Order: sequence, then C-alpha cells, then structure tokens
Amino acid sequence: MKITTTVGSLVLALAAPFAADAAFIYGIDDSNILWEINPQAKTNRPLLPTGLTTQSNAFAFDTARGHMFFLNRGGATNATNTNNMYQWNSNTNAFNKIADGSALGIAGITVPANAAYYNNAYWFFKERTSDLLKVSLGYSGPVPEVTNVETFTPALSLPAGSQNAFGDIAIDPTTGTLYAYIAQVSGGDFYSLDLSGGTVGGFNLIKAGGSAIGLQISFDETFTTLYGHNYNDGKWYEVDTATGALTDLDFASLVGNDANGIPRGLRDVGGSALAQVPEPGSSLVLGLLSLVGCAAAARRMKA
Repeated sequence: MKITTTVGSLVLALAAPFAADAAFIYGIDDSNILWEINPQAKTNRPLLPTGLTTQSNAFAFDTARGHMFFLNRGGATNATNTNNMYQWNSNTNAFNKIADGSALGIAGITVPANAAYYNNAYWFFKERTSDLLKVSLGYSGPVPEVTNVETFTPALSLPAGSQNAFGDIAIDPTTGTLYAYIAQVSGGDFYSLDLSGGTVGGFNLIKAGGSAIGLQISFDETFTTLYGHNYNDGKWYEVDTATGALTDLDFASLVGNDANGIPRGLRDVGGSALAQVPEPGSSLVLGLLSLVGCAAAARRMKA
C-alpha cells in the first residue's frame, strides 16, 4: 500500500470498484481505520488507516458522491478536544481536514457520537442536548467546504431520566425523516424527527428504552432497510423503523480493540453504497497486467 502525503491531504492508491452486491456500509473503528461492512454477506473489509491518533466518531457517508465524513476529538480531555471535521473521497482517494471544530462551534466539548448526511449537509446532535447542527457544504472545488452552520432545537419529549446521548442517527432522504437511537446508558430510546419542511419537528417516540441496546445505525443503499450495529459486541441487526423491533442477523464485526484491549465493533457507522469502494493496491496490479498484455500483443503483431 502506497500512501503519499501532500499539504492538507493524504492520497491512497486504490483500485476500480467491484460489482454491486448487498448493502456495503461504512464506518470507523477505535484505531481510526475506515471499514466496509456487508451485513448480508457477513464480511468486513478495512479500507483506509487515516493516521489519526485520538478517538473519531460522528461518521456519515454521502452515498451519491462517495464522500465519508467524521469528527476527530484531537484532545486528551473534553476541554482540550478540537473535534475537527475530516473527509475521505473514495473516488479520488483524497483524505482532507475540511473544518476546525471551532468553526463548527464544537471545540472544547465531548466529541459528538452521531451523524448523518442529508441534502448537501452533515447533521449531528451535540451530546446530551437537543441542539441539532446542520453543517451545509459547498462543492465549488475538489474539496467540500463549510458554507453555513445552523442549529435547530427540536422539542424532544423523551422519557424521564433519558438523555440525548448516542448511539447514532440516520436520515431517510426519501421522506426527510431522521431516526435517532440513544445509547443504552442514556435511555436506549428510539425516536424520529421530520426534516422535510426545511425545519425540524414532528418528534415521535417509536420505542422507549428499558431493555433496548444502544446501536450505531445506517440505512442500506435503497433506504428501505435500517441496520443497527452494537459497538460493545459487534453484532448487527435490522431495525424496524415503525416499531423499533430488532432482527438479529447472526453476524458480528469485532474489528479492533478499545483502550483496554477488549475487542469492539465500529465506533460509528453511517451510509451505504451499491458497490464496493476500490480495493487497496489492485489498481497497480491491473495497470501492470494491462501493460504486459499490450507488450505481448505488440510482439505478436511484429511476428
């Protein structure tokens, strides 16, 4: 694997996509490695070691453009967290920091543990608050740029004692519905909000917590199936968006270890694609095979 560093970007040589299959879901682990998961075929595949050292979270995937976004805390304590925003373009293989956390108004706090991409914007809640941030992105150049940051404060009628700490969010762009799954230790509730009218409202508590487990959540590539992933044991589920009921997929992704050396799942997931992103290193192999084939053909023509 060849990695070339330039100012503001990290470029990784990767190959052409494979043929389409079931949902390929993307996320990041405790070692800051980007992963591709196929919960139907029950496969895990590492994609990119980002080289970052502190914890990352709030992962979201722009399915149309193939862009992956996330936040990296950058500090040893909440007070020193920078919470900068990063992006990997799976088409050009460029890895960039696109915004400082201070520009988003989130430096010096707990790194948000939820995010989703919707309508040319990166959305996330500040932990244990009802502040939902919409980070609008512009695409005039090769690297997305933050054009506006807007905060919504929807009324969340959560059960007594429940806190809006995550967990994860996922947004269905066909309906403009945001689904939120709160972490188990903060209530484990599953609810939805309506984003379709340009504002945020329509709170609907789909399932109260209690015995529920905390999940990272992501839709499939057609936005018809909501998948859930448990960080603690790596297990995958299908989530019924109408009732919150879980279907165990009998598959676990224990892709790395936490700070205590305990095997864990993905720190966060968000978004999926119809086809796999490029396989590291195989483009070079394909290029060499092409050159060999051309040389052989030339020799046959001369003969």
